[in-house]
Amino acid sequence: MNNDLCILVQTCDKYEPYWRGWYYSMLRWWDQHNIPIFILCETNDFPYNYVSLMAGPEKTFSDMLIWALQELPYKYIFYLLEDCWLIDNPPFLQAHLNTLINKQADAIRLLPNHTIDTYPYQFIVEDGLLRIQNESMYQMSLSPSIWNREFFMDQLIPGENPWQIELDGTRRLSQKDHKIYFVPDLKRWYLNTVHKGYFTDKGKELQKQLYEWHNRF
Repeated sequence: MNNDLCILVQTCDKYEPYWRGWYYSMLRWWDQHNIPIFILCETNDFPYNYVSLMAGPEKTFSDMLIWALQELPYKYIFYLLEDCWLIDNPPFLQAHLNTLINKQADAIRLLPNHTIDTYPYQFIVEDGLLRIQNESMYQMSLSPSIWNREFFMDQLIPGENPWQIELDGTRRLSQKDHKIYFVPDLKRWYLNTVHKGYFTDKGKELQKQLYEWHNRF
C-alpha cells in the first residue's frame, strides 16, 4: 500500500452516540488494515482502536478539517464522515489511488451506483471514469473520496459548516480548472445513517444488526 495515504474520519461531540455502531461496521467490513486511520474529534476522545486528532472546542467544521489536513503528513487523504457505516467490503483504495496519481487528478469519489445520468451531476466520460464538469452541482463534496491533500485544503475556508463547504465550495470550484472523477457503478458499500442530524430508521436497523453481530464474539 502506498505509504502516502491515510484515512481521515471527521466527527463531532454531538455524534458520539453513533461512534460505536460506526466502529462495529469497520470491524465487520474493513479489510485494508495497512492504512493508518485517524478520527478527527472536537473535545471527546474516540475510545476505540484508532488515533484521535483532537481539534478542541469552538472550531467550526471547516476549521477542524483545515487544522487536521495541516497536521497530517500524508500526500493523499481518504476522507469520510462518521455517519458512513459500512455494509460491505469497501472499494480497494490502492487501485483508486493509482488512478488518481496516474491521471494527476485532484480527487476520486467512491460513491456507489453512479452513472453518466446520475442526478444532479453533470459528467463526461474519460477513460472509463466520470469527470465532473464545472456546470455540475456538488463539485465540492464531503462524500467518501480520495483527495490530493493540498488540493483539498485549497478548497476550504475558515468558518464554514458542512453545507457551506459543499454549496459555497462548489461555487468556488466552478471558477477553477479541476480534475475530480467518480468511479462508475460501484457496489453499495456504505449507508448514510444520519440525516439532518437525526438517526435514520435504516441506521437504527443497521445498528441493531451490528450490535447483534458483535455480541456473538
